[in-house]
Amino acid sequence: MIRHGQASFGQGRYDRLSETGSAQAEILGDYFRDSGMKFHFACSGEMSRQKETGRIALSRMDSGATDLELSIVSAFNEYDADEVIRRQMNQMVAEDPRMAEDFTKFFTDNHSFQRVLSRALWGWVSGALDTTGMESWEEFKNRVWSGICRIREEYRGGKTVVVFTSGGAITVATGLALGLPDNATVNLIFQIANASVTVFRYDRDRFTLSSFNETAHLHMRADPRLVTHR
Repeated sequence: MIRHGQASFGQGRYDRLSETGSAQAEILGDYFRDSGMKFHFACSGEMSRQKETGRIALSRMDSGATDLELSIVSAFNEYDADEVIRRQMNQMVAEDPRMAEDFTKFFTDNHSFQRVLSRALWGWVSGALDTTGMESWEEFKNRVWSGICRIREEYRGGKTVVVFTSGGAITVATGLALGLPDNATVNLIFQIANASVTVFRYDRDRFTLSSFNETAHLHMRADPRLVTHR
């Protein structure tokens, strides 16, 4: 499972790769090519940033290594972070007036961003948020798991599948593989870097984590600007 390259955070349209995000996707594809990687199935969610990352990465691989078209699987869409935050904004400020300043610096200050999102996510995960008319945490987890189960059923026997998705979906998959409680699972979301690689192994009975949040392909370019988290 691959997290998409850096999106256009703080811009008018978030759901597209930044210049750095496109470069990250190219480096990822080069890494797949140089390591001789071959995929039996490649898919992404419906978000533009997910699809762009997948198409760029696959295009960098040798033509003989993969001729796959990128399939779209909605189970791997990201959760609606805007809605999770928006519904709790007033309550968060009422409970802690200092949060008002964090909201004004949400797009420019990493600490403010993490405080707002952490608190909003916990309200969503804990069930404190009224999710009428939106996807609940349990529904999100079940959706991601349904996509994983489809892959486990359709691509067995040593098949290699790549999923271009987002941090939330990778977090859910990791938590399920490790049997983590929700409060531990959700904290992982802040660790997952753009264009990172998380590997799972599976068969009919098992779904296990092999490696988490690999970014060596980015670090090897010796440019710290290529390792991003938002």
